[in-house]
Amino acid sequence: MRVAFLLVLGLAISAHADPLRADPIEIKIAPASSTWKLTVPVDVVITATNITMQKRSMKIMSCSWDEHVRSSDAALAWNGFTCTKNGLTTVELGAGKSRTWTLRMFAKPDAKLGAHTFRLIMTPRDGDPLWSNLTTIAVAK
Repeated sequence: MRVAFLLVLGLAISAHADPLRADPIEIKIAPASSTWKLTVPVDVVITATNITMQKRSMKIMSCSWDEHVRSSDAALAWNGFTCTKNGLTTVELGAGKSRTWTLRMFAKPDAKLGAHTFRLIMTPRDGDPLWSNLTTIAVAK
């Protein structure tokens, strides 16, 4: 009886789950190199792809869009952008469409040498955090 109740409760909860809670925008990152020397910049391409069949949008800053990004590894960072014009903008993505940005990241001087597995998290002004794929790089002297 107890098992049947829990099963029915689980079905009721899943039936009322918001289908839009799954991330409709997928974030993928691709570093230009898998080995990073301490403090030497490496381009990391960030691709946001609408994986739904409907148009999606997100609000981010037009120049300082990096304000919406953070690294899961504090030893891997970037310098902010210098902007003369900056404002909140809407990035619209049609069904299956993508947008890319490039972030010049580096390993901080005190980063431990060796493997670092990390994600970038992009949080639009009007949405929930979007987590990228896991990526592993090696930090070297």
